[in-house]
Amino acid sequence: MKAARLFAYDKPLRLVDAETPRLKNPADVIVRVTGAGVCHTDLHIVEGVWKEKVQV
Repeated sequence: MKAARLFAYDKPLRLVDAETPRLKNPADVIVRVTGAGVCHTDLHIVEGVWKEKVQV
């Protein structure tokens, strides 16, 4: 599974291999995501605008 991860503010997100989630409880489900949006708040976090509020 791939994930876009932030390792440092004001640096590009890196596409990395992530561990596949495991079901732990009978009521758990895994959802296949085929698309996702990015809100402007996400971009502020990547740019470090809120670095004192959101720790990486």
